[in-house]
Amino acid sequence: MAKIRMGLRLLETLTSALYDDPIILFREYVQNSVDAYNRVIDEDTSCAFDSFCVNIKIDRENRVITIIDNGYGIPVVAFKDKMTSIGASDKSDSPNQIGFRGIGRLSAMPFCDKLIFSNKPTGLDKIYQFTWAGSTFHELLNKESETDLSDAIDQISAESEIDYQGDTTAHFFKVEIQNYNDEIAELIAQADFIGRLKMMLPLKYDPDFTYQQEIDKKYFEFMGEHIDKFAFNVKLDGEYLYKPYKGSNILESGIYFWELAYRSKGKGVPGEKIGLLWYTFNRKVTANPLNEPYGILVRSKNMLMGDHNALADAMFRSKSDDYVATFRELTQTLQGVYGEMLLHSPRLNDNARRDWFRPDSASIELRDIIFDFMKRLHVYRNVASKAFNAIENDKNRQKLTEAFVELTSNYEPKEFLTSFYDSKKKSDEDKDDNKGERKTEALYEFADEDIPHSTISIKKFYDRLMSSVKEFFVSKDELQEFLRLRAHLKKQINEESKK
Repeated sequence: MAKIRMGLRLLETLTSALYDDPIILFREYVQNSVDAYNRVIDEDTSCAFDSFCVNIKIDRENRVITIIDNGYGIPVVAFKDKMTSIGASDKSDSPNQIGFRGIGRLSAMPFCDKLIFSNKPTGLDKIYQFTWAGSTFHELLNKESETDLSDAIDQISAESEIDYQGDTTAHFFKVEIQNYNDEIAELIAQADFIGRLKMMLPLKYDPDFTYQQEIDKKYFEFMGEHIDKFAFNVKLDGEYLYKPYKGSNILESGIYFWELAYRSKGKGVPGEKIGLLWYTFNRKVTANPLNEPYGILVRSKNMLMGDHNALADAMFRSKSDDYVATFRELTQTLQGVYGEMLLHSPRLNDNARRDWFRPDSASIELRDIIFDFMKRLHVYRNVASKAFNAIENDKNRQKLTEAFVELTSNYEPKEFLTSFYDSKKKSDEDKDDNKGERKTEALYEFADEDIPHSTISIKKFYDRLMSSVKEFFVSKDELQEFLRLRAHLKKQINEESKK
């Protein structure tokens, strides 16, 4: 049998292809921390402790990121093997493990000069370290001749140990990303960096989110376990990170639930449970402000899958004769709703990039559930928008009632309809008071906030430009790029105004 030769570029492909966005490395290292903790708890439940926490610290001046947890570390006999295993993982053996690839530990190597893992098991007076030299990795990649993977690993990795001066009962695991590159520096400097972390990581709800108990109660009643099973304490520079929801964010509809399950396998046999969807929306399903939560975030074991538009993406992932609306219309619909699809099913397998699930029978059934929800949401949006702008009559009220009941399964919509038409009445009165014109403070959607001191002609042009650009980026599912461009133009125009 011919000997298979693997070069260093295989490692480059595994890291760069799967982890092209550097924010993913935060997900991978937090995920590894909680998986290591869960593995110990699975073996001995008495080891669980409420103060388990993952701390992320960013030293911007020295370009060092430290991610440390107070878990139990890795047994010494297994440490080197785990640090050098590439693509080999035992995580799939446990239903409580979030990760599964065995590659994530190297996700930071393309972005830094040195990657150091420090392992302190309890009861020992040593810290065991394993170092990957990112700078040497890049030097070898730039050579004209291909370096054998095994030889390269010998050159770019090293193990060592140092004495621990503290209490030997202490235990922790630490990742140090030293001299990170400009790509990470730019990521950290972005205004939405913390918001993206809050959206991506398996966090707890904010203590100020008054609906968390209601969500947990509903989840426990349906799934038979508490939602906090996959929610962890994570800090960034000493401050706790929470999911980006607060009670003040709940929209006009209040909160509603969908219980998610696969199709029944026989008469009288309920389908296997998948998870719970909770959501809230505006009466008219108008778009939420860009700095507020929007979209239905899909979470597998509380880890983010995709982004704000995951449900719209799921509709167009596979060819189908089903038709609800265009991709653009679906993403616009999701801008006026927010919530979470909380999934926990052994049949759903995350794909390699963790932006969705592998295409199999389970993910196809999930797509059918999403199709049903999105169809009802889109119908409600159209009916509500027409009702809001039309004369109130029995026909419009009946259509609105039917669409609302279909979406929420709330068969007593009287309270919602009353508030809907009270809001419409107030809106009509405001128009009359202003002779049908928009109020001054809402005259320009973007310009009044971004360039308030510019001339009216510049404001008009800026708003038209931003509306068109936003529409383009939303259609490409690249809203983050729109926010970056908007921030850049805002800065440039304001600087010009000062001259």
